[in-house]
Amino acid sequence: MINSNVKITYTIPICLTHRCNLNCVYCFQKHDNIHEMTYEICKSCIDWIFEHILYNRNNRAEIAFFGGEPLLRFDLIRLIFDYTINKYQFDNYRFFASTNGTVLTNEMKDWFHKHKDRFILGLSLDGGKESQNENRSNSFNLIDFHFFLSNWPKQNVKMTISEKSIYRYSEDVKYIHSLGFGINGADLCVGTFNWSSDKYIKVLAPQLKSLIDYYIDNPNQYNALFKKDLASCAVAKVRKKNCGCGDKVHYFDTDGKLFPCTFITPMTFSGDDIKAIENCDFCNIDDFVDEDCFNNCYIYQICRTCHAEDYLTTKSFKQYDKSKCRMKIMEAIVIAEYNARLIQKTPQIFDNTKMYYIIEAIKKIKELYYNDYKKYFEIMEDSENPEKSKII
Repeated sequence: MINSNVKITYTIPICLTHRCNLNCVYCFQKHDNIHEMTYEICKSCIDWIFEHILYNRNNRAEIAFFGGEPLLRFDLIRLIFDYTINKYQFDNYRFFASTNGTVLTNEMKDWFHKHKDRFILGLSLDGGKESQNENRSNSFNLIDFHFFLSNWPKQNVKMTISEKSIYRYSEDVKYIHSLGFGINGADLCVGTFNWSSDKYIKVLAPQLKSLIDYYIDNPNQYNALFKKDLASCAVAKVRKKNCGCGDKVHYFDTDGKLFPCTFITPMTFSGDDIKAIENCDFCNIDDFVDEDCFNNCYIYQICRTCHAEDYLTTKSFKQYDKSKCRMKIMEAIVIAEYNARLIQKTPQIFDNTKMYYIIEAIKKIKELYYNDYKKYFEIMEDSENPEKSKII
């Protein structure tokens, strides 16, 4: 049983199907037409959630339907929604489904609109038509953007960058915002290539630089990358897990078996890997801390590595995948410059203590990293407008 004295928000994804109607270029999962969740198994998953987590009315949960593409099982979604709200008439949970947005029918739209206050759809969107079609199986014209925006205007999209779409990253970010969406960051996709190679650094650096100007001029646009807490780099480091896998996240596969998260499943890992992972103590933070990163990396606090992705590439939660390190350092330089500009333009948004630590972090990031990256972008030494680009 979960400690009933602790108030926690849990995420409990339920995989309804391994099927997907798209074949995204970066997908790491093995999809098939065999694994489908039954209504009886889904009911047992719901009952487990209320027996083990939501028995404590102080706790909250997001019951999230996943796949594959979960809306391929709209029949089951509708049935299990009715089952849950009729049996468990509480207000400490909500429903969510992450979707590619391409299979919505008018019937589905009417149903989701009716239940939009209790059920949220999150859209995966990689950018404009060219990037979306290249990454996600020519799906751009199949998505009704207005439907998502009109029903859940505060729900940000999930964006993924592939080695093909990285060349349009800035353009894609601005396009997504032009539609009216915020962005929950932009993840570099999992791949066999090395994101830290000069090939990708050279492409992304000037685009990130242009986004500094964009977000300074458009402060109401949300991108999680530019909202990272830079001040945390300048205070004492905290040993941490980067997510709630295995303790605050519980994932049910189609057969009703529990797994630590949506990534650590038979769709991604081999049976031997799953057995090894099951022996991990997900409540022991030390099992998820890369000691080299913790002791030697200044930007450790704002580097959110995916533990499951680490395991996929290194066979360990304690050994982080270093293939994205240079990208993350470059992002830290950009975040530092963005915060420097914010302090110059609107210092009142920070209290004095927060501003002090942000300035300390800005100075340290420049000292540690800038000379090695200035050849990729000169964001702090813009001869055309030195005041605009000057770092604190």
